[in-house]
Amino acid sequence: MVKATVLLSIVAHGFSAMPGIRWYAASVAKLPPNAPEREGEQAPAEAAETEQAPHGRAT
Repeated sequence: MVKATVLLSIVAHGFSAMPGIRWYAASVAKLPPNAPEREGEQAPAEAAETEQAPHGRAT
């Protein structure tokens, strides 16, 4: 019975993960830039610079 419960839990989390992630991302996107949830986020311009830096180093 425990194995069935664990398996069902894994399947249920698999189905609910992406909708939950999308919902959370949409909620965070509505927050002001200085919200604690956005700490560590890069601005779009900074992200583009980081991606284009040679050898994976940020400029």
